[in-house]
Amino acid sequence: MPNLKDIKNLLQNNRITDFVKLNKLSSRDIIEFANKYTNWTGKLFQHIDILHAARVFKFLRKKKQEIIIKSLPDEKAAELLNALQPDDRTAFLGLLPGNAVKELLKILAPETRAETLKLLGYPEGSVGRLMTPDYLAIKSEDTVQQVLDIIRKQGKAAETLNFLFVVDDKGVLIDDINIKEFLIVDPSTPVEKLMDRQYIALSVNDAQTETIRIFKNNSRFALPVINESGVLLGIVTSDD
Repeated sequence: MPNLKDIKNLLQNNRITDFVKLNKLSSRDIIEFANKYTNWTGKLFQHIDILHAARVFKFLRKKKQEIIIKSLPDEKAAELLNALQPDDRTAFLGLLPGNAVKELLKILAPETRAETLKLLGYPEGSVGRLMTPDYLAIKSEDTVQQVLDIIRKQGKAAETLNFLFVVDDKGVLIDDINIKEFLIVDPSTPVEKLMDRQYIALSVNDAQTETIRIFKNNSRFALPVINESGVLLGIVTSDD
């Protein structure tokens, strides 16, 4: 495996394509390279898998993220921003000047743009800025087999599958259930049988400092976020 300086030299000599074909860079390799050679990282991002780039991007400091996005051609910048998880994309855009945000919003896919604008509409420092709408919601009348089918069809798009969230017909959160509960019962079991209607939820307007306290006091990777009416809006994960 070449060292960081070797990677930089390959980039300078336009040989990075050959390098990437022969060597699979780990996330740690890319993060270390980005921290040392930020101005060359945009070029590296053009040659690695976009989903891998998106996973790495979230762990970089915001200033380095901004430098990388600016160094990418528009189509590559759009590809990277669209590949980010909604909460990671909002966290990045939320720290940029208004004009910069306006220009970057233009290159997002229409659905992604609408989703991002919605998240940016919550106050800075609130839970709403941290949450992602990529979660799985189920109904109490579903059977375990139906839930497993939902996971197979939609699970890839969810940020986490540790817990599934039960909502009523109005979208109000009524329970959350650890996924392991669905794996140890008969597939014909109704979700209702697994429910205890006890859950911990965050309010969309809560301060992020309060969220940290709640995560510290509860052994959870993800928590649901609700509005004043109890409607499930998204989830926040501990890494956020």
